[in-house]
Amino acid sequence: CFCIRMWLVCACVSVFRWYPVLFSLAFYWILRGVYVSLPLARRLWRIRTSEPNTSTDPDRLKIGILGASGIAKIAVIYASSKSESKSIVVGVASRDATKAKAYAEKYNIPKHYEGYQALLDDKMIDSVYIGIPTEYHYEWTKKAIIAGKHVLVEKPITLNHEEAVDIKNLLDETNEKRSKKGLKPLILLEGYHWRFHPVALHAKHILNDVKYLGKIRNIAFDFSLYDPKVLFGGSKTRTKLLDRWCYAIDTIRFSLPPDAKVAVKSAVLSATRAEVKLSATLRQDSSSSNSREVDINFFAEKAKLELPSWNLRVVGSMASISVVNIGHPYIYHSISLKPSHSKGASDETKSLQIYGKGETTFEHQLRAFAEAVK
Repeated sequence: CFCIRMWLVCACVSVFRWYPVLFSLAFYWILRGVYVSLPLARRLWRIRTSEPNTSTDPDRLKIGILGASGIAKIAVIYASSKSESKSIVVGVASRDATKAKAYAEKYNIPKHYEGYQALLDDKMIDSVYIGIPTEYHYEWTKKAIIAGKHVLVEKPITLNHEEAVDIKNLLDETNEKRSKKGLKPLILLEGYHWRFHPVALHAKHILNDVKYLGKIRNIAFDFSLYDPKVLFGGSKTRTKLLDRWCYAIDTIRFSLPPDAKVAVKSAVLSATRAEVKLSATLRQDSSSSNSREVDINFFAEKAKLELPSWNLRVVGSMASISVVNIGHPYIYHSISLKPSHSKGASDETKSLQIYGKGETTFEHQLRAFAEAVK
């Protein structure tokens, strides 16, 4: 008992003697947490808030939404409400008239329509956003082009290669006819929103810099995105999984140098078995000695629960680049550049972040779409 009492006394003396130090450390970590969390909170708050759009430009892009969906509010409604937006949402269509009306009232959209075709027939609308389930993208993208609308459609644009080629041919034929009439060509944009953020643009600039990066030796992509609809299955599981896989393929394609040639040797796409396999040859120049076999395998596990990740790492012969959360960098991200000859010294690794005003990837995408149309 005596030993226990002495130990408690010594412990108390020790704690109180070091109390100022402990208090200072705690205070430092509290301030550090506030310093990190406040900008993050502002960026997250920006996603769901509107700003007065004071633009008086009569040529602002007038967008109609096909589908009263959840993604539409983030991709178009919130994005177009920002003060620097060059577009405005003027209508929403749903197969259910009651749902369309409720959606329009909730988000202050002037017009609502029963059925998608009714919106396409409205001459006041010059462009449409298609955020309906993937299996309907092909049908309504074609109908929108035939109606003379510019189209921003969620990815993937179709379920297979044949449908994509059919849409491209229709767009080319339509624009050829419009050119003869002196009209501007229609714009069709697939909604890979992350490509338009300054983080992705900066990464692409580095990836294209052969003098810095050198020859590509390895591309590593880590992607997981928790989706309750996929986790609990249902009739839409097949296309929901396809909706996720396309991000992986797109990011790999994004990482390749502009002069790279990719020849697909074999491919297996089975949404039923939840499996994608792709085998391809990547040739970085005309020299066969520099060709590299690249085997890419993707597996989707609908019952897997893990933290979301969207990280890219490209290793070149001279340097490497790593981008954490390249998909949603407005929430958080980091870009790291490291020469290949580095031995781990911190002064040889460059890290940077590009947040700007906290604009979302969807804001940048909508702005790019509007500029392409005008």
